[in-house]
Amino acid sequence: MQELRPDVFHYRVWRPGSFKGVSFNGTYLVRETGERVLIDPPPLNAWELEHLEALGAPSLILITNANHVRAAAELRERTGAKLLVPAADADRIAIEVDGTFAPGDIVAGLEVIGLSDQKTPGESALYDAQQKLMILGDALIGTPGGALSLLPDAKFQDPAAARAGLKVLLEREVETLVLGDGESLLRGVRDALLSFFREVPETPLVASEHGRVPEPGRPGWYVLNLGEAEWAGNDDYGHWCSFEGQRGRFSELGVNVTVVNPGQPACLYHRETTQEGYFVLEGECTLLIEDQERALRQWDYVHLPPGAAHVLVGAGSAPAAILMLGARAPGAGIQYPSSEVARRHGAGTDATYETPEEAYGSIPGLTRPTPRPFSWPLG
Repeated sequence: MQELRPDVFHYRVWRPGSFKGVSFNGTYLVRETGERVLIDPPPLNAWELEHLEALGAPSLILITNANHVRAAAELRERTGAKLLVPAADADRIAIEVDGTFAPGDIVAGLEVIGLSDQKTPGESALYDAQQKLMILGDALIGTPGGALSLLPDAKFQDPAAARAGLKVLLEREVETLVLGDGESLLRGVRDALLSFFREVPETPLVASEHGRVPEPGRPGWYVLNLGEAEWAGNDDYGHWCSFEGQRGRFSELGVNVTVVNPGQPACLYHRETTQEGYFVLEGECTLLIEDQERALRQWDYVHLPPGAAHVLVGAGSAPAAILMLGARAPGAGIQYPSSEVARRHGAGTDATYETPEEAYGSIPGLTRPTPRPFSWPLG
């Protein structure tokens, strides 16, 4: 059993000898109404049955396609749940059912989305708009690396049409993609879908009060000039451009250009559990790292492995510009260790803190977009 997110559980059966070589998954949902729903359930062992009953026996079992009946009949008999199947697949399902659903129906708060040209005519996706949650049977297979794939071509009358029939998934905003076969996606869903279709659209740039930004809600590629982009900053920690605007954080890599004045820290002294890197584009600065000081000049690169405590402070007689890169990963952490060296430069905390909120407190406008108080390029 795996809890993917609150009130969303997976029951997994491993079939390494199958043609897929992936896990077969059943999904258990606790709806806001308290209703329990089981989707495409595989056979459950005694511990899983005990866990299921502890969570609450389902009142509804849903099957996404005729090939995903699995252990639905046994669990229907055991729990007394109603069993619903796609209407277009009903004549392909040999077990007794209690009803059907069709595209456009709302079942237990889930929108039924018909997927055309799949291996069975009733293949359906189930979508929760409020939770931005999409549930599929085996219309897509998830790999451990976060990629998506189709079943083998032999499963379809027209593999190209089957692929095209899944483009309807791009019409919904999805943060969690729950898959009946393979690894579900808990982040980067749209990027994975676009990669699957091999179509990455261009994100339009729009004007904000303080510069150009990628249009919110339009993931894709874009080209954004640093001199035209929106910046943020304050008097305590300089100014920076993250290239993200209000579209949401990049899922895998943080990137920004930060400008600090002499004696001004770029942030508070900290360490992260992911890799970072700094590249001095212009000017001079002081690197504080592991309670040591190191002078940096133009074109110096700083490699920061996970766990290295560090901060940059402006130096010399003119502003410095630094390109900053940082990996992003689920569960990544940050710490602000107490450091006398950092405090001497105005970049240290009075104690060790485990969250940005504790370390920075209530600094007004810490990340609010602001006019860029210098020309770009610097000079």
